Amino acid sequence: MEIALPYGRDEQIVINVPDANLAGVLSPPDVKGAADEDELISKALGNPIGAPRLRDVVRRGMRVAIVISDASRPNIERKILPHLLAELESAGVGLEDLIFGIGTGAHRPATEEELVEMLGEEVCRRSTIINHQAGVDPMVDLGWTSQGYPIKINRAIVEADFKIAIGTVLPHPFAGYSGGGKAISVGVASAETIASTHTPETLEHPRTGLGILDGNPFYLASLEMARKINLGLLINATVDPEERLVDVVAGEVEAAHRELVRRSADVMFKVPFDEPADIVVVSSGYPKDGNLYHGVAEGVCIVAGDANPTPCVKKGGTIILVSPMEEGVYNQVFGRCMREAKDPKGVMEQVLKEGVTEPGQHRAYGVAKILLDHEVICAQSRMDPDELRSMHFKAMDSAQEALDLALAKHGPGAKVLVLQNSHRLIPVQR
Repeated sequence: MEIALPYGRDEQIVINVPDANLAGVLSPPDVKGAADEDELISKALGNPIGAPRLRDVVRRGMRVAIVISDASRPNIERKILPHLLAELESAGVGLEDLIFGIGTGAHRPATEEELVEMLGEEVCRRSTIINHQAGVDPMVDLGWTSQGYPIKINRAIVEADFKIAIGTVLPHPFAGYSGGGKAISVGVASAETIASTHTPETLEHPRTGLGILDGNPFYLASLEMARKINLGLLINATVDPEERLVDVVAGEVEAAHRELVRRSADVMFKVPFDEPADIVVVSSGYPKDGNLYHGVAEGVCIVAGDANPTPCVKKGGTIILVSPMEEGVYNQVFGRCMREAKDPKGVMEQVLKEGVTEPGQHRAYGVAKILLDHEVICAQSRMDPDELRSMHFKAMDSAQEALDLALAKHGPGAKVLVLQNSHRLIPVQR
């Protein structure tokens, strides 16, 4: 059977899986965006969940901070901002009163072109833009969460009179789902704070993982941090693969986020499968396939390891990641950790010895743990194959050749599971 795998923004890679070997194809459910996105946004802002309407709590003279996602997430800001700015203007708050915090977390700063695409030229010209840098920007030390995580958040955001966060809800291996308090606990937090919540202990906690909120230490810490800075309004949305809005909520950080998860995220992202396969071919999908750091998180860690309570590949199985990764490693701490040890076990031992002090070490630990029990092949990547091999991955020029090799290795009865757009999937075993 011929199966098309998303590859970058507009391309596809076609593989042929023998019918007798195919265990299934997992792809996001066919959920379409709303016919009237503006109506969806207006309804959400006009009826916030567990919080007063924005125009009733802000007033002229206030400095309002708006935290948004970086360019690695769907750009919902351009759709939501006109409605949000109109609501703020009706209360006497203009563009000159706004501080936009780009929630880069441990990612690179947004480029000027990305800022204009996300916010528009007028906002970029008239408002203050904080391109958050976790290891550089001044932070405010707000103490500790109840679990013992340090709360150090970007000073410009903390000192604003009113705070708003906008974000997209997607599956997340630590938080359960993105959005919610994660905009604060990662987006505009210090490197120390980010590293503290991304430890092997957090990763291996039984309530940390895809789609899990109840009892999730990462999720609970994120809520505490958002409340600690007095986040006044959360605006979250789910989007279809074309990034059209499916559902939008506004309100108190926990109440609004959980309502969106209940209403749409659980329906859109949880996909059943029968049993773990010998071979999994996975395409993480745009925009999560542009570099190795995101590719392994949304491809490899989605199907195996501690992030998925029901792994869809057997121990000893093969994972074939089909992604362009033209940006390279992306997170250099991750790359250094993977390269400096002679094998995956050494990567894990080194991270445990050093402790997680920088974002990226956590991913090296999690990926190395998967590599102990699985063969991972990066197929048709635009990265240097020798660089991939130096980090304990296998590299092959062709996805089909990688699949044929894996079939030969696992035998004629090997079962193959294919995942399309895995960054939008939570595989759940029946």
